[in-house]
Amino acid sequence: MIRIAIVEDEQLFREKILRYLHRYEEKNKQSFSIKTFENGVQFLTDYRPEYDIIFMDIEMPYLSGMETAKRIRKVDSRTAIAFITNMANYAVQGYEVEAIDFIVKPFTYEVFEYKLGRILSRTEDKREKSSIIVKSDDLVHNIRITKLRYVEISGHTLIYHMEKEQLEMRGSMREAEQLLEGHGFCKCSDHGYKRPGICTGIQTVLRGQSLWKLQPGPCMSACLRYCRRNAGKSIEI
Repeated sequence: MIRIAIVEDEQLFREKILRYLHRYEEKNKQSFSIKTFENGVQFLTDYRPEYDIIFMDIEMPYLSGMETAKRIRKVDSRTAIAFITNMANYAVQGYEVEAIDFIVKPFTYEVFEYKLGRILSRTEDKREKSSIIVKSDDLVHNIRITKLRYVEISGHTLIYHMEKEQLEMRGSMREAEQLLEGHGFCKCSDHGYKRPGICTGIQTVLRGQSLWKLQPGPCMSACLRYCRRNAGKSIEI
């Protein structure tokens, strides 16, 4: 599931991008989770680094797309930002916020399809290569983010749970929080960080013989958003 945000003040172009995304989904057998926003202020309210791609207009009321992107980059260095603009002279400013591409209005579906294909290819490469470095005893481990399911702490021991193995080391949850920042994990309790997709219900997570209940806050909201987006589909636990 590719998570996409559209931040565009003009309804005509919001609907156009949404229509093009659905067309791309059907044609290329992709699966998108899409949310739309009317301006940067609305988008930044309760912002969480949960998107893979953000399509953002540059010239918007209240807060420009460029300024919105600068604020995003303060808390999220991972998400791909593609600007939608009437002018092609924003390239230099775009480099400052690491924009992945520019789409100049007006644009056809063929142009959008080509741009989106390139963006997806780049973000997939980046996602596959993304990793964190942790130390256990005298060994250094490189953990691929795509393989990491959740992190918990027991006493003073951090436990990193991957798909087929787990890694234990002395440390604090604060250390794990710093490593996982910007990688789409959220704090489910004082004992652990998880991806929204491995939570279920309202939300309880079984760990060994004990039961964790998610605290109200960003993680519960993220889990509920995930469940709503994936209604009728199985959710990992």
